[in-house]
Amino acid sequence: MRPNPIFAAALAAASVCAAAGCASDAPDPSQQQPVDMGRQGTPADALVVDAGDLDAGVTPDQAPAPDQAVPDQAVPDQAPVVDMAPVPDLLPPDMAPPCDPEPERCNGADDDCDGEVDEGFRVGQACQLGVGRCRVFSVVQCAADGTAECPVTPLAPTVEACNGRDDDCDGRVDEDFDGDGDGYPTCAADVCANCPLPDDPDRCRWLCDNQDCRDENVGVFPAAVDICGDGIDQNCDGQDAPCTEATGRVDHLAIAEANAPRCPDSNRDGEPDNALALLGALANQPLADAVAGGSLNLFLAASGLGPPGTDGAFALSVLPATRAGEGYTVSPDALDEEGNARIRFAVARARDGALLAGPGRFSLDLPLGGIALRLTLYEAQIQGTVGVDEGLGLTVADGILWGAIRDVDLQAALDGLEADCAAAEDPAEFCGPLAQLRPALGNLLVMDQDLDRDGEVDGYGACLTLSVAPQALAGWPPE
Repeated sequence: MRPNPIFAAALAAASVCAAAGCASDAPDPSQQQPVDMGRQGTPADALVVDAGDLDAGVTPDQAPAPDQAVPDQAVPDQAPVVDMAPVPDLLPPDMAPPCDPEPERCNGADDDCDGEVDEGFRVGQACQLGVGRCRVFSVVQCAADGTAECPVTPLAPTVEACNGRDDDCDGRVDEDFDGDGDGYPTCAADVCANCPLPDDPDRCRWLCDNQDCRDENVGVFPAAVDICGDGIDQNCDGQDAPCTEATGRVDHLAIAEANAPRCPDSNRDGEPDNALALLGALANQPLADAVAGGSLNLFLAASGLGPPGTDGAFALSVLPATRAGEGYTVSPDALDEEGNARIRFAVARARDGALLAGPGRFSLDLPLGGIALRLTLYEAQIQGTVGVDEGLGLTVADGILWGAIRDVDLQAALDGLEADCAAAEDPAEFCGPLAQLRPALGNLLVMDQDLDRDGEVDGYGACLTLSVAPQALAGWPPE
């Protein structure tokens, strides 16, 4: 009599378990109830019995259980052939085939076997190609050759017009309308009354504020120092500068929330730029404490802006100060060797009470979890509502401080702090928080600025809110 196929299949299944491993809670075949073919019909997953066995009088109920098989009984030629090779997906993790490291490519795979995919290619980060009005924005993606690309094509240049934009995409603005070559044009129309950019109020104001009133004289232009009281309007604001110094202390400073509507959209991606937004949870309370407690004293000084401070061009200085009794005095490191403020916006203007200062550079000590991290903001600007009282006290309300932080500067500052910690016999208190913070910065900060205009982002947009209250400052201006 031929062996029962049910027995042969059960033996084959047992062989698979022995080779690949079966779960410990699998049902014991010897404890299962036999299938009653007569009463219940054939289940969809039941084995079909060979008719030859039925002729010999063997019914399903009489088939020998797998655990009754003779160990050395040969498997007949008719038995199913079982592939004994292990299935890779079933192998334990420590038995998985080893990864063969290769140089990482931009392809959605972990080529170098370090557990990360496409690292170093900035996939998904902002990018741009072109300059001026030809610039187009997108996000980085993988190319077919395994490199990364910014998948856009710059727009075609057009003829330069006097509109505050780089129409011919050569990196210069309105250069065909700058007679004396000082960088400030003279448009034929009254751009302040009939602005050619009604869809872009900020650019329209820039164009209006930067008109050269004497395009044949290189010593007269909107960013020139206006010598007070000499009867000459060197900075083209329509008046000789008054000999005044209005000062005020920053009484509020905080990192703005993500997508704060008043933060500028400098990269033209449709969203306000503030890559530091997630750091607000770490820095804003220490900033508030430092300002309120008097350990952080920043002053703004408007040179050449008289009461009520609603109109005029002037210079705006940022001056660190120290507490001196009931007052404040300028910190020695706030001034350079010639007595000028190290942080100074030569181009600042009040128009109908609206302040716009910059672009320039602004340095700030940002407290992060016990770390005083000095950051330099490039292309910085200050906006807000400005006023000057009769006592020459300066007020700025609803202020915004915006700038871009270079990634290379941020990493260098962190490297310097870590080196100080490693070299110190008695490390400073910030060394512990620094070791915890630095690995997390990659998740908190995403670069969104292309400072060198090469098509690749290399910095972080930083947007802070501020306000200034009138306050006298001893030692300013210097004698």
